[in-house]
Amino acid sequence: MKYYTTTDVASMLGLHKTTIKAAVERGEISAIKSPGGHARIPEDAAREYVESKGGTFRPRSDRTDELHREVEKILLGSTALLGLDEEVVDEMVDAITKRAVDILGG
Repeated sequence: MKYYTTTDVASMLGLHKTTIKAAVERGEISAIKSPGGHARIPEDAAREYVESKGGTFRPRSDRTDELHREVEKILLGSTALLGLDEEVVDEMVDAITKRAVDILGG
């Protein structure tokens, strides 16, 4: 099963990720917590929510998912060492993954 970040879902709707986080907290979107405490939204829940709001669901490729997981592992391992806030790490993971996909295609 593929999982999406709040940033992923927000970008499909042209919203800020805090809007999606609030929807998760209100129970409007089903999500699990990552080991770092971040919301991860199952693909079916992401698709249902995006489409219910009139958006177009754009699934990520398996390659992009793998890249996202690897970047997340690396940065989450550095969170305590560097004293980074988990929110900052989450944003960094998304930004690095997006840039890598832009460069590599995928």
